[in-house]
Amino acid sequence: KQLFELFSHLVLLCKGGYLAYIGPTGNKSQDLVKYLEGISVIGKLQGDANPANWMLDEVGGGTNPNPEKQQQIVDAWKGSQPEQQLQSALQEQSEPAEGPSVYYEKSQTNPWYTQFFYLWIRASRIYRRSTEYVVVRALIILVFAIIFTSAYWRMDYYTEDIFLRLSFCYTTTFYCGLTFLISGITVLMGQRVTFYREKAAGMYT
Repeated sequence: KQLFELFSHLVLLCKGGYLAYIGPTGNKSQDLVKYLEGISVIGKLQGDANPANWMLDEVGGGTNPNPEKQQQIVDAWKGSQPEQQLQSALQEQSEPAEGPSVYYEKSQTNPWYTQFFYLWIRASRIYRRSTEYVVVRALIILVFAIIFTSAYWRMDYYTEDIFLRLSFCYTTTFYCGLTFLISGITVLMGQRVTFYREKAAGMYT
């Protein structure tokens, strides 16, 4: 009871997320108790009972809720004096404040090359800290070097051999690039949330 009375405001919901009360609780929860007791379907708070337990029992927070009673509590909130006061306060807060409007000539404070510089530094740090990605790349390069070097071994320098060397260079580059791309997906996925947040905040041009 003493802990509950420390709260200055309360949001009370019925089952299904329907609003039953929102506002100040008052001194020793008197405002909350006075409002709930004003609803015909809610019983009076008896003596020294805990307002928190009484409130939850009345709105159907127990194991056997009464849907009809909950609906009447929700309907009582609509159009009540606390609800009207809440709407008035929200209306006042939603109106723009008087005074000169704020205008910025540029959407970003720094030019694109400054943004690129700091993004490059951050990407470099992420690359150095992603040890698994770096190790996998090094092993893949070593394996591909052994495989494709064995293919070049003992080749002559006729026209057909030169074209074979060119095709091997293309194949080596393609497979290395594809493997690096697939192994880097985990690193990129970890930074995607950060990028979306910064993009939505207007940090980039």
